[in-house]
Amino acid sequence: MREDSVPAVSMRVEEIITTVHGERVILDHHLARLYGVTTKTLNQAVRRNPGRFPPDFMFRLTMHEVTGLGGRRLRPPARSPIGHSL
Repeated sequence: MREDSVPAVSMRVEEIITTVHGERVILDHHLARLYGVTTKTLNQAVRRNPGRFPPDFMFRLTMHEVTGLGGRRLRPPARSPIGHSL
């Protein structure tokens, strides 16, 4: 990716990585923001192109884990931030 095509990011990656199920993950809305796309677009790409993503690329959070995220209507997918790229 060319340097001038990298989306402007107002957050540090280290600040958005959290631990869930003992794994370091980035929630879908944060990953979408990093790539400069909507959350809907990111999740749609994963659903439509399952062969491009490893099976452990994402998992669905439980409702208990969603508590505290604030403003979420659905359980967001969590994705491993290490070693996977779109």
